[in-house]
Amino acid sequence: CRDPWSHFVVMWAVSDDGVHWTVLDKATANTNRALDAAILWHNGSSGSFKGVTHVSMVLDDDKHFYIAAQYWSELGPNNVMFRMPYDPANRWGLGGDSEVLLWPATWLACAGGRIPDRFSQANANSILIFAQLISTIWRTTRVPGFRYVATSVPQFGPDAFAAVRLSYSNDLKNWSGSTALLGGLEWFADGTSYPSSVIDPTLIEDGNHALHLYLASDDGDDDRNIARDGKPDCQSLGGPTGSYVGLGIYEANVDAADPKPTTTTLRLPQQTVSPGERVHFIVDVRSDTGSPRGFVQVLSDAFSIQAPVMQSP
Repeated sequence: CRDPWSHFVVMWAVSDDGVHWTVLDKATANTNRALDAAILWHNGSSGSFKGVTHVSMVLDDDKHFYIAAQYWSELGPNNVMFRMPYDPANRWGLGGDSEVLLWPATWLACAGGRIPDRFSQANANSILIFAQLISTIWRTTRVPGFRYVATSVPQFGPDAFAAVRLSYSNDLKNWSGSTALLGGLEWFADGTSYPSSVIDPTLIEDGNHALHLYLASDDGDDDRNIARDGKPDCQSLGGPTGSYVGLGIYEANVDAADPKPTTTTLRLPQQTVSPGERVHFIVDVRSDTGSPRGFVQVLSDAFSIQAPVMQSP
């Protein structure tokens, strides 16, 4: 940790079969081997920033590799988009240095792969998917009108209980608002579990256009008769890494489904309200096809609130 160049490096490797890999060697004779293999790095000596994590990549129109990532600045994690020119004649597939997007449309050079300091020392925006951190990006043929989808995990507020959100894009720079991806198992990515109950959701479209979801969770372990109950199994572990202990990795198939029709009514438990009095109200969500799940959102000129739908006793 005393070496300011020993951390926060994204390295590059290539393979012909997915089993045997060759790590990039820029042949610059750099005394730090990691930097000679790096396509992205930054100087961590100016602060205890965690650098680039959750790296996910797609090739766009055979011109650029686009890399979406979480980037930890001094103000916390943020989403960031990089790109590198693709050169099929180059052994490594690379046609030059990386660039980083500065919102809304400026690409800044990462000379030699070094990320500009402004992304460490200030909350510079790159791609905007508010209050959520991207886990993966992928190409899709399943969403009419869009070419790319990003999975993300909400960080706070009622949305955090939805566990997995989907955003859509055509150019990898401008992204739509997100929608919830809900699971069919109680307490499991269904909008009723705890924040961070789903970690690193990865959605992949295979050659037959079927969607596969991979994710991690520390709620429940069938092999050890630990029930899934909507609560973390390692509750005694505090801090940012607590949710990463005792993880199980799951795979699920994903498909589109039409939402079931519901009716929503809002009612006040009291008939009269005095000026300045705090108001309590009840929102009823009903369906003839089963128990509604998900969220209800109430908007007015004075406030906006969103809350998970709870089952009536």
